[in-house]
Amino acid sequence: MMSVKSGFTRRSLLQAAGVAAAALPLRSLQAGAAVPGGEAWSEERLVPTVCGMCPAHCLVTAKVRDGRLESLTGTGDNPLNGARICARGMAAPDLLYDPDRLKYPMKRVGPRGSGQWQRISWAEAIDVVSLRMEQALRRHGPESLALFAAGPSALYIKELFAEFGVSRVNDSRYEHCHCNREAAYLATFGFAPGAPARLDYANTRCLVLLGSHFGENLMLPEFRRFTAAREQGARLIVADPRRSVIAAQADRHLMLKPGSDTALLLGWINYLLQRDLFDRDYIASHALGLDELREHAAAYPLERVAELTGLTPREIEQSARLLAASAPAVIIHPGRHSNWYGNDVHRLRAQAILSALLGAPGRPGGMSLVGLNEPGAEVTPYARGRQRLARALQPGSKERAEEIFRALEADQIKVLGCWGQNPFQGYPNPYRTTLAWRRAEFVFATDVLPSEACLMADIILPEATFLERSGRVELRDEVDPPLLTAGFPALQPAFEARDPYWIARQLSIRLGRGRGVQYPEASSRLEHELAPWRLRLEDLRRGQGYVALPAPPAPELDEFRFPTISGKIELVSRDLVEAGQAPLPHFHPPPEPPEGYFRLLYGRSPLHTLSSTQNNRRLMDREGENELWLNDEVADRLGLGSGERVLLENQDGLTSLRTVRLYVSRDIRADAVYLVHGFGQRSHLLGRAFHQGVSDAALMSRATANPVTGTHALRNNFVRLRKVP
Repeated sequence: MMSVKSGFTRRSLLQAAGVAAAALPLRSLQAGAAVPGGEAWSEERLVPTVCGMCPAHCLVTAKVRDGRLESLTGTGDNPLNGARICARGMAAPDLLYDPDRLKYPMKRVGPRGSGQWQRISWAEAIDVVSLRMEQALRRHGPESLALFAAGPSALYIKELFAEFGVSRVNDSRYEHCHCNREAAYLATFGFAPGAPARLDYANTRCLVLLGSHFGENLMLPEFRRFTAAREQGARLIVADPRRSVIAAQADRHLMLKPGSDTALLLGWINYLLQRDLFDRDYIASHALGLDELREHAAAYPLERVAELTGLTPREIEQSARLLAASAPAVIIHPGRHSNWYGNDVHRLRAQAILSALLGAPGRPGGMSLVGLNEPGAEVTPYARGRQRLARALQPGSKERAEEIFRALEADQIKVLGCWGQNPFQGYPNPYRTTLAWRRAEFVFATDVLPSEACLMADIILPEATFLERSGRVELRDEVDPPLLTAGFPALQPAFEARDPYWIARQLSIRLGRGRGVQYPEASSRLEHELAPWRLRLEDLRRGQGYVALPAPPAPELDEFRFPTISGKIELVSRDLVEAGQAPLPHFHPPPEPPEGYFRLLYGRSPLHTLSSTQNNRRLMDREGENELWLNDEVADRLGLGSGERVLLENQDGLTSLRTVRLYVSRDIRADAVYLVHGFGQRSHLLGRAFHQGVSDAALMSRATANPVTGTHALRNNFVRLRKVP
């Protein structure tokens, strides 16, 4: 098996990301599944749709002949991914024809987790789930229900639960990627950077990545814009304890101590302020709180920041001067996954403040201002920002995973649902998760594959893949001009899998509620969503899955009112003061590893999407398990070498269930080790994923709570290596 770190250079990574979408012969895959509800489409068709293999949502075209998928290609020269798709997109047929995919509604007939099931009808499955929901609502109220639901297919079930006043609805993407970031940027600018972020790659002169593994965390549309910026001469600064693929290509790689990012940012801020290298006119016109920030940042001189980060004063100074020389055309990338050490809102606030000092927001080459509004929308950017900030600044919110786990442990939850999400891999300590789930009176799960969440369910509802269902209408305002996109079904659902809209609608009919699923089918709902734009689904179909919108006029910066309380960038945040939080970012050093232990870091692979692709034949043939990065000097001291296998034991005595192969390198600091996330799955119904690799989540028995948002911080766990006899 080719090692990701040693086998993916920048050149090979670009080649893998930019594979021209050629035909994908599926002769090696199993024969087509039976199609319920009528005959399969038989003619050859080209269907525009949106890839669902990762959150990048590239535009793709499916070629179908005689009811079978023949190929998947990039859609023409579209502005997102062009004619290219990545390895995960090319492996989408293996998801469609995975022999392990869920085929029929099932009910549990053995103990939870045993994998003993009985096939039932859809009518019985819907009746049982709706009856248990209705009973819980009537006897115990909406607080007795909880839902883990993530991804595009979960929209409708979340809307249905909201209509019943269920507050315990957790979305892992929001909790891990958006919550901390929105708290920080909304408290500073009054708007969030967007997901994907609205960044002007075409005009930038310098890019800064803090712990963002571009390339390994491969989102092809943004990666294309990033590489285009580099080819046009944009400089790159990467701060990361590991020399990732992107860090290896940086003009300056700062191999800082894990958890010291906020100290580095405050050091940069102080350096710019002390040497008058910030944009005075921009700050005077558009920001408040400069004097307080200057006094606060003075506690972070070069020498102290060097001590805190493990960098040299020269490294910090040179990178700060590069930022100043490139301003205002600088992108301080806001990142995605943000639950690191527990002080993450402070870190992200420092990023936003640094961007403001450089004069980048609203300037060419920086971060764009507020995104495009839906025509006729009554919610102003200010009101929308207020709503989103209030949601983020709730450390005790019932939608946080920790609060749901506590409610399960207290026997407060009677009905638990899981939709397109796997909390056993997405959240720390799956042992705790398993015990908590067993306490629910009734559990149902909806998914494409039999994950650990399905294994613990009483009723399983099989969901259609993205190639078999209508996708959501999405506004893609990270490109200019912005696009409206929508996915179209290329095939009818195989076996008895069903469109998620259909499932949610059937539940709503039984329960007598459900405004969002009142339309007879998903396409009717999508037509309703397109109406404000004066468009129809047919317009998007003719446009190969997308329509370019008229480019909105760029806000005039001199006249722009930031949607904050003051109408300006708040270097000292009034919102955080009102929430009882510190108004300026502070550095709180994370706990140190115990003697003989290493901080456990984790990340993504360009060949996998978290834990959702580990059963994919094509991807697992290329990367069938993860490896542990270990510093070469440490390896020498321990008498270990690349390719050897070790067990991992965390600070609380939890041991990995199998060994992991070592990748020994100077490209990681001596105080940390690194694993790709998503491996080590424990559902024996997954023929390829089961027991392959080591689960980082299973070694996370400690999860520090972020005091500002209440989200889990996952990088305060430590492991030591045990040789295999």
